[in-house]
Amino acid sequence: MKHTWVNIKNSETGGNKPVETYQDQLEQALLEFETSQQLRLDETVRSALGARGSALTTKKDRIYTHPVPHLSNHGSYIFGNISVPADIEDGKSDFTNVLFVATPNYLLTVLVDPSWVYNARFGEAVLNIYQQHADNGNESQVSKTLIRLLNICVSTLDHSLDSLNHRFRRSKEKIGAINVRDGKTLEQEVDKRYSSIQDLDIEINSLTTIIEQLEIMLSQIENHEIIISIRDSDFAFFDNDSRKSANGIRIQALHLVSYQRALVFDCASLIKKMDRLQEKALTLATHRITAFGAAILIPNLLYDFFGQTFTSGQSLPKIVLDNGWTISLALTASYWIFQYIWFKRKRYI
Repeated sequence: MKHTWVNIKNSETGGNKPVETYQDQLEQALLEFETSQQLRLDETVRSALGARGSALTTKKDRIYTHPVPHLSNHGSYIFGNISVPADIEDGKSDFTNVLFVATPNYLLTVLVDPSWVYNARFGEAVLNIYQQHADNGNESQVSKTLIRLLNICVSTLDHSLDSLNHRFRRSKEKIGAINVRDGKTLEQEVDKRYSSIQDLDIEINSLTTIIEQLEIMLSQIENHEIIISIRDSDFAFFDNDSRKSANGIRIQALHLVSYQRALVFDCASLIKKMDRLQEKALTLATHRITAFGAAILIPNLLYDFFGQTFTSGQSLPKIVLDNGWTISLALTASYWIFQYIWFKRKRYI
């Protein structure tokens, strides 16, 4: 006989449900859960779920921007949260959460998307499992369904890291192709690439908490730490089969931890390289300004020296005295031609 699974979600294709509609569905689902299981949810749990009227109700945006995946036992039921990235872009990360309360034979999940994002990839995977369970599911234990949800979470995080890694590799290739001797191009590329690398670093680091907490959750399951009390007797919520599955998924989660830490290190190294390139670009910019200043100053000096009547008694050759302006114009033209060639070579213009 399959267990009961009720799923509430705040989003639908194209955006979020009306707030009141979602809130009414949530309140009804919580009431049915408490009534059927003959228990009362803690205020902290009701608050995290977003229940109406909770004295501890938190702002919804805290869930979106600061997800804390966890798994804990509360006497006769367990409470947890699974988080995956919903939108990672421009140095900002928002998350989709699956909050759940469960007894051995009743599972209530609350799928919460950020108000500005509909996470189709993860949400549809969860809904597919939910539909399969409703149509022909034969899982009698909630623990097995939770293991499947955790497995989807690992797969989604792996996909997110692959996407971030792909962006990192493309950025690294483009930065590696910069000609550091080309002053003009160097400045342009540093201006164009630097902020995007910093954004990528923030996005990669934003996954630290949810990946590490996911591994901790799986470790709790594997190590028999999730215990519930039924009729004054303690039972392990996850049976041996679920614990074995959790062990396999945890190995994948440990791989994600290493994967993400490697990306953090690589991105930090790339930022240091960009810092060095930025310093070099500033140095070249200083050289360019100095060169342009010289291009203006030296002709003035030539005019001051040659372009005068020399009546103060300088002992200069007659040709210089007679052709001062001509010589100064010729030297100025020659100097500017030389400067033009030099500027083009150094890519100052």
